[in-house]
Amino acid sequence: MRDRREDREGKRWYAISTAEQNGPYPLPVTGSVDGIDMGVAHFLAESNGGFGENPRQGRKAAARLEAAQGTLSRFPRARRD
Repeated sequence: MRDRREDREGKRWYAISTAEQNGPYPLPVTGSVDGIDMGVAHFLAESNGGFGENPRQGRKAAARLEAAQGTLSRFPRARRD
């Protein structure tokens, strides 16, 4: 362990430790290249030619947001006179 420090913020105490480690080892070279592209028509396009479908959570969340905004638009505004 190279360094250790105790620190207090408000009512809480924190211990901060610093340790030395060897540098990262490089990965072996494979010669292949992979890539992922996120787009509009397809959620993702892989480098091997495959496509991923868009998850359906976005459509469900958009429908709930639209309903909530409609309810809010009919709600009377508060007057701050």
